[in-house]
Amino acid sequence: MTAPTGVIRIVIVDDMTIMRQGLRLLLEAEEDLQVVGEAEDAERALQLVQGLSPHVVVMEVKGRALDGLSLCRSLRQHNPQVGVAILTSQDGPGYFFEALRCGCHAYIPKSAQHAEVVSGIRSAARLQGYIHPLVGGWLMQDFASRSARPRSGQTKELSPRDLQVLEMVSQGLTNPQMAQFLRVSVNTVRRHRARLMRKVGVRQVGGLIRFALNQGLLKV
Repeated sequence: MTAPTGVIRIVIVDDMTIMRQGLRLLLEAEEDLQVVGEAEDAERALQLVQGLSPHVVVMEVKGRALDGLSLCRSLRQHNPQVGVAILTSQDGPGYFFEALRCGCHAYIPKSAQHAEVVSGIRSAARLQGYIHPLVGGWLMQDFASRSARPRSGQTKELSPRDLQVLEMVSQGLTNPQMAQFLRVSVNTVRRHRARLMRKVGVRQVGGLIRFALNQGLLKV
């Protein structure tokens, strides 16, 4: 499926009926958004994705009968053409970093403004990253806490920007997500990553992650 140029087809996944209904009303107030299906659990969501071919799935990350992270992993593995936007009431960065590793494109708190929710969904439909300002604050706090640790070995040769890029790569951010957060172009992010790989002496992202683990910069 190519990136949508007209109406964006959406499947909503949340185990609370009132949340699904409210979100449908909010989204369908936009001319370019159409909710084509609703599901309360992952099994039904996957059935709808197969039958309705949405551009994006908007889901809660955790519920009584819903494991959004497992659903996200399944979508990214079997339906990579479908964008994933997580709209969640879960507070704190824990689920956010795990969701990035699972392959979500947008992570939006339910406290977000209408325009922020819509913007995140539109970005996910284009398979582009969206970082809500609150989520950006979690990234900054996490990066600051790691940067404050004593540095040794090869990490002494890395600039603050190198460490920032290493942190975001290790947490699973895509190039577009990093570009949005750093307020630079995707090409600039690619150059940062290439320079970082040369400094560290690796050729693939997996090598960067192993380096971060070995240097104590990444939690598992």
